[in-house]
This record gives sequence, structure tokens and C-alpha cells, in this order.
Amino acid sequence: MKNFKRILDSTGQYRYYVNGKRITAKKGASQFVKQNFSKIKPEQLSRQEQSSYRAKFAAEKGAAKAKERAQNAFRFKGKYLDKAVSQYLNLLQRKDRNIEKLYPGVKDYGQLLKELQKDLKANMDLLKLSDVSQYGLPNEKRNRLTLENTADVIETLKNDFPGYKLRVITESGEQINDYKQAIKYIAQWEASLISNNQDAAYVKISYFPILDIVNKLLIIDLEEQDKEEDERFTAQIMTS
Repeated sequence: MKNFKRILDSTGQYRYYVNGKRITAKKGASQFVKQNFSKIKPEQLSRQEQSSYRAKFAAEKGAAKAKERAQNAFRFKGKYLDKAVSQYLNLLQRKDRNIEKLYPGVKDYGQLLKELQKDLKANMDLLKLSDVSQYGLPNEKRNRLTLENTADVIETLKNDFPGYKLRVITESGEQINDYKQAIKYIAQWEASLISNNQDAAYVKISYFPILDIVNKLLIIDLEEQDKEEDERFTAQIMTS
């Protein structure tokens, strides 16, 4: 805005003028902040200017974060991939943000997900939740002596893969697809495991979540397996 002026009147209020014509306090405050943002001292602003300053500061901060996310985001055919797929690619430590270079033969997004799922099968350990539940020894940070269930850990994982549904497969092979019921079952399963090993010095439980990026599923499989290396969870039980 050319010929913009800010004047403090005899009552202690700021007035704003453009080409000699007075404009509203809201518009003037916004313009003043816009023109002087880099050198402004917030404590010296009027209440209206402080409001404009906070709004612009938040917008600038948001723009900076958006730019950073864009620079770090994975792209496929010029389009940014969603957060869930990007999180998975970060786990794989893929460096090139242009996925077409990593998967040159892939023609469309559906085919890309299938290729990523193939990679996932060879990298299941990346998703391992190690010793997330412990009983018998105090937690170093919280000094706990009681069972700490995995609900918060799984919630965090779900936040890293937004839009994914949680599925728990019970020991008998039953599928639980309701999120709250699934978390409840896991907590009960852990409590039962602890109850069956009362004489143990401590028990640690680790999970191997199965990530199905094609169907957007996060699966916790508790079903008994014949071979230890194929189990979707491990329970370390130490006797006293």
C-alpha cells in the first residue's frame, strides 16, 4: 500500500491513513504488521496489531512447515504421496523423494502400492514394537512395577499411518476390526499372559505389526504359530 501512515493520536490510539484517507483500525493494523513484520516488537503493538501479528506469525510458521514437508515428501508422477506411505518409505530409508526413480517400471499408483507391499514382506522387523509391555521390572522412565499395555503404542503407530484400520487376530484366528474392541482384547490378552506366568521374574512382550498398505490395514496377529521365527509376537518370560 503506497503512502501508508500510522499515527498515534492524543488519546493514545493509532490511526491509519492511505493517501491521506483514513482506513479502519483492523485494515490499518493488518497493513502495518505486513509492512513491518520482520522488525516488529510485539510488546510495542496495539491490541489490534498484536492480533494481526499473531495471525501472520502463525501463517508464516505454517508456511515454513508446509515447505519443509513438501521438500521431504515422497512424490510419484509429480503428486505427493500420503503420510502413511511416506512413513513406510522412511522406515525403508529410501533417500530419493521421486519414487519413479526407485520403481522405474511402475505405471500407476495401485501398482506402486503392490510393489511397496512386496518390499514390506522382506522388512517386517522395521515395524517391530520391542518390549512395549513389561511386567515385573520398573519402567526406567516411569518407575512402574505393573503391566503397561500397548494401547498407547498402537495409537502412536496408527497416528503415523492415518486412515488405516486396526485389525487384531486372536489366538483362535478370530478377526476383531472394531478399534476399541481390538485394543481391549490386546490388554486382556496381555493380562492373561501375565496371570499365567505369576512365578516369572519379569515378562516382556514385543509385537510384529503387519502393515497392509494396499488395503490400508494395521494388523496385530496373536494367533499361535508353530515356528517361533514366524510368530507375530514374542513373549520373553524370565524365571526368578
